[in-house]
Amino acid sequence: MLTFATPAAAHQASAYVYTWGGFVTAAQVTVYDGHQHGNVCDKDDDGMGVYGRFKVTGGAIYDVADSDGEGGICPGFTAPSGKYIIEFEAVLRSDPPRGSGWKKP
Repeated sequence: MLTFATPAAAHQASAYVYTWGGFVTAAQVTVYDGHQHGNVCDKDDDGMGVYGRFKVTGGAIYDVADSDGEGGICPGFTAPSGKYIIEFEAVLRSDPPRGSGWKKP
């Protein structure tokens, strides 16, 4: 009897920072597509802007900004060839900055 392994189910993981009231998402970072891609979204029209931090295999960290402060375009990130995202976080550019903390995809 032959058996075949099926690919792991595709999934995505997200990290969030909420507004001070805790009810509205201000920053969102999502990792998807086999831990090779991510995006950063400013979800609140508050003028602050956000950024995402992506740590890849080997330890390098890449920061990607969505600094429009209004929830428009969500910039993307692609891990360098042969690398995968191993941790990520969302950061709101408030004073002081507030982050989601590092998450694993």
